[in-house]
Amino acid sequence: MIDIHCHPLPAIDDGAESLEESVAMMRMAAEDGITHTVATPHCNYRYTFDPELNRQKAAELQAAVGDVPKILLGCDFHLSYENVQDLLNNRAHFTINGSSYVLVEFAEHFIPQQFEQVLYEV
Repeated sequence: MIDIHCHPLPAIDDGAESLEESVAMMRMAAEDGITHTVATPHCNYRYTFDPELNRQKAAELQAAVGDVPKILLGCDFHLSYENVQDLLNNRAHFTINGSSYVLVEFAEHFIPQQFEQVLYEV
């Protein structure tokens, strides 16, 4: 099983606060049969999205956890003008494991007008 939306990277966003908590999350996931986890740090107005730091934290967590689950990188991508422009220029920073897929998360209270056009452009 693959978990495509998880916040296990320590001290990056509103997910795990420490490496110990991250390791515990990944061990519980493995016990539940998850073989691959896509770490999806937030990319929004509240949290700074830093691809290099995310890679470092993912490598550190993978070393602490071992081979299972395999930790891949993605992004919890929130639609904003700045984010879309950055995505268009640096696609690999935001896609799920360098693929052509992006996990887009809409705001809790509304879906932006013209979101279909924005997603088409992306």
